[in-house]
Amino acid sequence: MFGGLAFIFLTIVLPVFLVSRTKPSGQSSGNQELQEEPITFDYRKVVTPKCPNGEWRAYITKMPNLHGRSTSFHRTHRLSDGNEYYVCWSEPFTTKETCVEVSKIWAEKIQEYAHTGKEF
Repeated sequence: MFGGLAFIFLTIVLPVFLVSRTKPSGQSSGNQELQEEPITFDYRKVVTPKCPNGEWRAYITKMPNLHGRSTSFHRTHRLSDGNEYYVCWSEPFTTKETCVEVSKIWAEKIQEYAHTGKEF
């Protein structure tokens, strides 16, 4: 039916709410604030042999600096299609709305991981 993977593209740039946090101990003295970095996603419906009806993916187009923390797929909850990284969750996203909501949660959690090392 498809001579490979078929993609339906929908690009949405999702700004992350910018919140200030104090720097973790050992990074700086004083009460300096860390600025959250914007994270952006490209939302696409992807049809694969595993999901013939399609699944939504939140491809990560702008990733924050992890400040030397592990970038492993497991720790950062990401997967790769061989070329790009996208948000990994327990189940495929069947609706765009769910994909967008979960990517917002992921963005907050990856920021927290980058600044504190707290895994999610």
